[in-house]
Amino acid sequence: FAQRLEALLAWYPSAIASAQLNLLGSHDTARFLTIAKGDTSAVKLAYLTMMTYPGAPMIYYGDEVGMEGGRDPDCRRAMLWDPARWHHDLRAAVQRYIALRKKYAPVWRDGAYVPLYAQGMVYVFARQSDRHTVVVGLNAGTSEAHLALDVHRLFPNGAAVRAEWSGQQYTVTGGHVYGLRIPARDGSVWVG
Repeated sequence: FAQRLEALLAWYPSAIASAQLNLLGSHDTARFLTIAKGDTSAVKLAYLTMMTYPGAPMIYYGDEVGMEGGRDPDCRRAMLWDPARWHHDLRAAVQRYIALRKKYAPVWRDGAYVPLYAQGMVYVFARQSDRHTVVVGLNAGTSEAHLALDVHRLFPNGAAVRAEWSGQQYTVTGGHVYGLRIPARDGSVWVG
């Protein structure tokens, strides 16, 4: 997974990669939740990746509430307007990722992409601009990941790093941030 994401960026000049349209589904593809066989954790991980990867994310109508559908024309079903039929946890995750994207807009728009860690089912990368460094951890595994993350290229010793959603603080020591956790089948974000 890490190699593929990094290879995609190597194919194009950075200006093109920064402007590319990133999507998980469209009117020409099966719905992503259907492709993922109903696994909303896989869909959430994919959305977090899409929202933090270089380029412009696009959400096909209804994917944010868990619409399903096979290949065209089944993917073009009418929008589900009944909230009782929505996947509310998926919608809340997408809203959180959109809020993250808005909050740190400059880093997503033109920040450098820095691969940090890839082992087993865990991948961690950073996006870095003049104003912010945002570290994104993805854990596709079935158990929580615990990391001592090498961040010497990103932060000086003594720098503060904060977990975006919990607010937990970490200090860079010896070029590492110790005690980082990424829940199973989920993602974490840290900002410095």
